[in-house]
Amino acid sequence: MIKRSRAVGYGTAITIGIATLGMIAPCAIAQDSFQFAKPIVYEFDFDMYPTSISAGDVNNDGIVDLAISGRNVEGVTLILLGEGGGQFSAPIEIVVDSQNDAVAICNLDLNGPLDLVVVMRGGDGTLATFTGVGDGTFIDRVDYSVGRYPSSLVAKDFDNDGDIDFATTNYQSSSVSILLNEGNGALFNSQTIELIGGLQGPAFPFHSTSADFDNDSDIDLVIGHLTGSNISFLRNQGDGSFAWPMILPVDTPVGVAAADMNLDGEIDIVMADLLDFNGRVAVLENQGNAVFTGLTTIDTGGWSWFVATADLNGDAKPDVAMTDVQSGLLLLMPNESQGDIALGAPDTFLVIGQPRFILPVNLDGDCDLDLVVAQLGFHKLLILINETQQLSACTVADLDGDLQVGTSDLLILFAQWNVANSFADFTYDGIVDVADLLFLLSHWGVK
Repeated sequence: MIKRSRAVGYGTAITIGIATLGMIAPCAIAQDSFQFAKPIVYEFDFDMYPTSISAGDVNNDGIVDLAISGRNVEGVTLILLGEGGGQFSAPIEIVVDSQNDAVAICNLDLNGPLDLVVVMRGGDGTLATFTGVGDGTFIDRVDYSVGRYPSSLVAKDFDNDGDIDFATTNYQSSSVSILLNEGNGALFNSQTIELIGGLQGPAFPFHSTSADFDNDSDIDLVIGHLTGSNISFLRNQGDGSFAWPMILPVDTPVGVAAADMNLDGEIDIVMADLLDFNGRVAVLENQGNAVFTGLTTIDTGGWSWFVATADLNGDAKPDVAMTDVQSGLLLLMPNESQGDIALGAPDTFLVIGQPRFILPVNLDGDCDLDLVVAQLGFHKLLILINETQQLSACTVADLDGDLQVGTSDLLILFAQWNVANSFADFTYDGIVDVADLLFLLSHWGVK
């Protein structure tokens, strides 16, 4: 049944099943640094409370699909099958029987269709894996215990054996759970790391990010604390186990992201800093070997909550996207670093509805990154198709940042061959393979 409905404040929309889709603005939106097409809104006709988003081609049709977690009483995670150009079909419900704060699409056994991983807040905290069938549905649920109220999820290869492992950030337990993959998609709990709080009480870890911060070819973790005025750096010891947390004093780093902001070869930490409810973006510069000194900040006001980094204008520098959940704002800051880390004044987009999560992803199959924003309070997703003039004609395939696609990009892709959840997985099928090679070659020489 299709019925007409009203997307609050944005004009008309069409409800299909349990989701509404429609254009929420009469024209493209642009400011000083970034421009996007008319946003598309997907409105759920129940209280979904979307909390996170993951992307992957779950039905093997060459088009990006989305998985959405949510704090809904129905206890469901949703799958939106892509139709191209930022359009999606009616959602498929995956019943998980609990509110869920984080989700990941990945290839657990590196064989066959993409699988689904969801973390549930109910009980003592659970990570559940679901085997993909290949048509957007999932079977064979397997549960693993983690800490209480898991709030974020990292899916990376921690022990360098070629398959995807997981780390959950457990809010109420103030801990991190590490689950390693046995190679066939089965997981085992390998480590629980207790986090250190501060004068305000327990750490209450909220968001997490990962990268090789010390250039030893192992994936490390950074955890943002809702209280305690610090973040935790967890150094990977090379076998998928992590050293005792190193505390980095900051203010209230709710959201964290990882990127080489000044292109010096070292991964820096970008934070959405709540700062007594007068928020800001803050960047901790990595001086090498995960020695973080110097804090670059831009005051934004409001309640800084989630932060993501992505090259949105094709200049080979990671820009910053941040949400303000109090004012309903999406703030986009161009990277203006020239040796020293510097961010330009934010472009501010009113998206309303407690924007909680941002996913940079290439939805329309072109060469730039679009944005998907989860609106927690209004039970919507916003699809923002990027129309910013790109300095590189194929931003996503320009792996070496020289503003063209050539031999060095090909060598980087081959170095990532068969790597799961890689930055070179242009086709979102879970692994770097022939499809990604063909995508790169189709843009060969583009400058």
